[in-house]
Amino acid sequence: MKFKEINGKLELNIRFDTFLAVLDFIQEAGHIMESQKHHADIMINYTKVKLTLCTHDAGNAITNKDRILAGEIEIMLESYSTAVAG
Repeated sequence: MKFKEINGKLELNIRFDTFLAVLDFIQEAGHIMESQKHHADIMINYTKVKLTLCTHDAGNAITNKDRILAGEIEIMLESYSTAVAG
């Protein structure tokens, strides 16, 4: 799954089999975000997750920080066999 540019932000919508899988994903993604000192907006709706990336300090524009973080999350997501675009 890949982030898509929507309305000037990078966005990823994912669906998991269980709520616990969502929590595992968010925890792992959160560690990546903390290590990069750059954080996505996260919306959770039971088994669905929406991540949105933009750089607030750059006027809510997409920057290289966003693209790097998106790439790291996409690589991490490959280990989640039950995750599908959603």
